[in-house]
Amino acid sequence: MHQHLQIESISINPFSLSAEVRNLQLSDSDQAKTFVSWELLRVSLSISSLYHRAPVIDELRLDKPYLHLERLQANRFNFSDMIPEQAEETADKPADKPSRFSVNNLSINGGQIDLVDSSLDEQVKHSIRDLQLVLPTIGNLSYMVENPAKPLFRAAIN
Repeated sequence: MHQHLQIESISINPFSLSAEVRNLQLSDSDQAKTFVSWELLRVSLSISSLYHRAPVIDELRLDKPYLHLERLQANRFNFSDMIPEQAEETADKPADKPSRFSVNNLSINGGQIDLVDSSLDEQVKHSIRDLQLVLPTIGNLSYMVENPAKPLFRAAIN
């Protein structure tokens, strides 16, 4: 892997069970383009995680995220070298139970996504701008958050 990762700051507050990562930027393999970035990622863990013995997140907020996805060849993408090779699975392995979790008040604000297909004779580009996504809850654990967010999806596509 030849990506370059840059982070301005990481702060963790053990009293409020919250963490923030500010101004993260991860480059593509060639380090000339940004693969993923964001201005702010905030995660607030609920104390009820102890009771449920599973992660319960009261808030997950992502401000000004950016994602650049590029198809380089028929079966190769700009993130292909980040995916580890799959080991062969044994047929006798029993199916695992899904991990229990609850993510509440998920919001993505001011998101941007660039989709590029360079594998074709003529390069094709698509973009998503001003992405706004709010979900009150996702997960497989029944947990009632006190102030659920109102669902919202808004974006300018192409």
